[in-house]
Amino acid sequence: MKFIYTFLLILTSILAYSEEQLFSVSLQNQAEETNKKLNYFEHRFVERPEVSSQGASVIYFYTKDSLKLIKDNIYGEMGQSELLFYMDDTTVYYIVEKITNYKIPFTEIKSFTEKTVEEKTRKYYFYKNKLEMVYKEKSDQDPFNSDFLLQELKDLLVIYKKN
Repeated sequence: MKFIYTFLLILTSILAYSEEQLFSVSLQNQAEETNKKLNYFEHRFVERPEVSSQGASVIYFYTKDSLKLIKDNIYGEMGQSELLFYMDDTTVYYIVEKITNYKIPFTEIKSFTEKTVEEKTRKYYFYKNKLEMVYKEKSDQDPFNSDFLLQELKDLLVIYKKN
């Protein structure tokens, strides 16, 4: 009897992992298709000086029918971040957060190496605008903040509708 329960528990774990893996691969494939078509989309560039004294900008990629990607770049004295919001019109399905921290002052960096910068990537998977799964590297001990990302997305959609 114990064997059957153990077997069922292992089988359930395998199936759950497979579903999770299929879900993430499906969204990543959808994002890759968007990336392949970027040259065919219309785009709009907006500077955001109020976000950082070092500079910030956003590029919206869209078709006549819907918003496809929002690329949000924020530059700081000790690092930079790039947020990629993959969209199906106003519904987000995938966010890639790329964070670069400078280990030395930016003006002293001659090339981006492990000695001069620390880079990390986080991936957020959504279903119907609801966070379903987060991937981050094992070495990334910082907490993720999905509330910040969703607020940033709301702010970016307001800017998009104004312009």
